[in-house]
Amino acid sequence: MYKRQENRSVDLVALCAEAVQTASTVGPEWPLAFEASEPIEVLGDATSLRQVIDNLLGNIRAHTPPGSTGRVSVDRDGASAVIAVTDNGPGMDPDAAEHVFERFYRSDPSRSRTHGGAGLGLSIVSAIVVAHGGTVSAQGSAGTGTTFIVRLPATPPDGDLSADAHADASPNEPISGTGDHSHQTHSSLLGNTESHQPVSRS
Repeated sequence: MYKRQENRSVDLVALCAEAVQTASTVGPEWPLAFEASEPIEVLGDATSLRQVIDNLLGNIRAHTPPGSTGRVSVDRDGASAVIAVTDNGPGMDPDAAEHVFERFYRSDPSRSRTHGGAGLGLSIVSAIVVAHGGTVSAQGSAGTGTTFIVRLPATPPDGDLSADAHADASPNEPISGTGDHSHQTHSSLLGNTESHQPVSRS
């Protein structure tokens, strides 16, 4: 079972923006748009949270044909931070959406360009999100694209993290990652990102 290594303030907007920028470089054939309503922070491990977004964006490249478009949005819903990763690819049926986070689950072959399932990528996403006190779900139907929704407890906009919150952090082994993104700014990360219109869903 995954347990997070760090327990610190993470700039979720900056983290997601950088993940989108990286994914656009890795897979330019899958245009991506990014939207954020306001600065949002969460308490957790930045390396692992970045892996969540990387895996979801990698899922678009693995399971939709080139030319498919995607969108990542970050919003606040009450006490929750909500990340939505949407694509306009072939989609998946509701039964597959219920099981897609299970280890080694293989969905309908129409969801993949090369194989029938998402392997371990989405099960890792689920494990990391749950360890951060959140939830993740998949929505979609065949032919209409897929949306993954991640909900995490958000830091209050005007609240400071207490020393006790940092003291409670227990070090554990991370899965993998690319470093700490908690102090980067939204504007600096989006400076070189190509702008695209939001994905339309039928």
